[in-house]
Amino acid sequence: SWPEEALPRTVEVRHAGATITGYPALVDEGGSVARRVLPSEFEQRAAMWGATRRLLLLQLGAPLRTLDRSLTNATKLAFTGSRRASAADVYRESTETAVDHLLLAAGGPVWDPVAFDGLVAVVRAGFAEVAVRAATVVGEVLATVARVDARTAGLHQQSLDATVVDIEAQLTRLLHRGWIGDAGVDRLPDVARYVRAIEHRLDKAVTDPAKDQAKLRGIVALERDYRVVAGRDRTGELRWALEELRVATFAQPVGALGGPSEQKLRKQIARLR
Repeated sequence: SWPEEALPRTVEVRHAGATITGYPALVDEGGSVARRVLPSEFEQRAAMWGATRRLLLLQLGAPLRTLDRSLTNATKLAFTGSRRASAADVYRESTETAVDHLLLAAGGPVWDPVAFDGLVAVVRAGFAEVAVRAATVVGEVLATVARVDARTAGLHQQSLDATVVDIEAQLTRLLHRGWIGDAGVDRLPDVARYVRAIEHRLDKAVTDPAKDQAKLRGIVALERDYRVVAGRDRTGELRWALEELRVATFAQPVGALGGPSEQKLRKQIARLR
């Protein structure tokens, strides 16, 4: 539960004749939270988010059970049948992502027990709907990826080797550890669209491998240039734009957002250099 008193934003301590400013925060310790004084405001903000999420999950009581009761059998099967993620990780990340979404909508972490009680009420009211929505989309992603994996495993044409390698690299990038929280509730449907685009691309590549390879060359060059500046893409906007370009390049019927083009992306990459 929240400490009995409000948490100050800063504290000052005299040490060796100097005044040192500390930044009090709650810190996530897994099954509980603790109070700590941290050396910077940046660390304070990061710690407060994670600890507030942890406290909210603890206040929800049994969030995993709440989520499980509301999921369809098809979604649960997609979790258990995936080689890309464990069901335990999917449940945990879906609940955490739902709380993050509600916490952001409510204005972020709070600093006193009264405000925290209000935050608990907001999250408790919206949790089940948001968590189920997130987990259902995750199930759709994993089901689509399972179909793609099954198909690529059976492709032995040498002309498709580069396509298969590229698809595997893209899926590894999209479904990295922590991908559900990284995408967040609002962007998870985009990830579902990206993997549907991969499936559509595979349909076309099987009939015309040379055409797929010709399209891939420009994408590979752009992504190579992006890796040089990826550390400066702090919001991830350009990273997601590259995924949209893949949709526009390989799977136009699936639909890309934002009108992506190689020319636009080259300009964006140049601005980050």
